[in-house]
Parts: sequence; structure tokens; C-alpha cells
Amino acid sequence: EQSMTDWIASGEIARNAGDMLIVALQFRDELAALKKEIQPETNARLIVRKPELHWNSGAPEELRTVANQVWSLVQRKPLSIAEVYRQCSVCELKIYQVVHHLLIHEQIGFQLYPVFA
Repeated sequence: EQSMTDWIASGEIARNAGDMLIVALQFRDELAALKKEIQPETNARLIVRKPELHWNSGAPEELRTVANQVWSLVQRKPLSIAEVYRQCSVCELKIYQVVHHLLIHEQIGFQLYPVFA
């Protein structure tokens, strides 16, 4: 087992607190908008619709690694967005940005699965 200091990067925060708050609020609003736009059914799971991932067509390059992670997970088995998020080490906003892009370009889609009581 590693101590917290071994796996948490630390350093001095050199940014203005007000600027960080504004950015955080922008990220919160963007996440809320993406969640509202995507709105899958409770029992919907992401599935791949193409044989391989193509991260282009104006896709943000800084999200390529996250896109590869999402693609790899969903390719193995259908997962909800929440399940994908729990298996990736990135913020929820990045997951939604990638899912949104992949949905728009029809590389992934949603499939409804039965809910067992």
C-alpha cells in the first residue's frame, strides 16, 4: 500500500482563486448541459457502433487518451456512463465530453437492457 503522498501530485497553486472559481463554475455548467442533452434511460448501456475508434473530425486532442479508455471499456462490454466514469481516473466532465463526441459521430450508441428486480 502506498502512502497518500506517493500517489497524489502536489505543488503550489499559482492561479488566482477567483479565476479558479470562475473556471469551476463554467465546468459545472458545461457538465449539467451535457447531462441534460445526453439523458440516457436508466437501463441504457453504451455500445460500440463502429469497428474501431476514430478520434478526429474536430475532436479535442487533449481528450484522446480519455476517448481511448472509454472505447476500450465499452468495447469489452456494454456499460452505463456512470460505470465508465467509475472505471476511469478522470473527471466526469471529460467522460461526458468524450461520450457526447462519440455519440454525435455515431461511433457509440445506447442500447436498452432489461432491468431485473
